Formats: sequence, structure tokens, C-alpha cells
Amino acid sequence: MVIGSAGPVMLAVVPPVRRKLGYTPAEMIPTSYPVPQRERRPVSNEFDDPPLSERAKRLQEQRQKIEKETLGGDRFAGLAAQLPQRVKDIILG
Repeated sequence: MVIGSAGPVMLAVVPPVRRKLGYTPAEMIPTSYPVPQRERRPVSNEFDDPPLSERAKRLQEQRQKIEKETLGGDRFAGLAAQLPQRVKDIILG
């Protein structure tokens, strides 16, 4: 009972005591950003990915060629070949 009545008593006592001790609440945090008063300029693309080098293009083409040869152009063909016949029957109906 004593603990339960401490809350309402503190609501009435603590704020005046804090003010007498010199407490001032913190300044409110801004909730918006001030929009600059100027024309909007387009964003440069300097942070975009740079174009691929010739070596990277060749490697990418080789990788795609190998994938087509090994998987027959289908990314999941290799996985389907590894499935047991019973699973294939269930999936394909």
C-alpha cells in the first residue's frame, strides 16, 4: 500500500522540487530538415558504379557462356537433374 501511494505523491512533489533546484527541460529536437531556398540541381552520377573494364566484361561473358553450356540455358536444370524421380513426379504433378 505504501509503495502504491508513492507514485501519485511523487507526481505532486517532484516537479516543483526540480524547478527549485534549477532544472530546465531540454530543447526540443527538430523533427524536420529546413529545405534550402534555391533551385534544385540534378544529382551527379559520380557515385554510380563505374562501367565494367574490358577484362571484367570478358570474364562476365565467359561465366555466362559456361552457365549456358553446363545448365543448357536454364539455371535450375542442373538441380532438376539431381532430384530423385519421386520428387520430380510430385513437383511436376
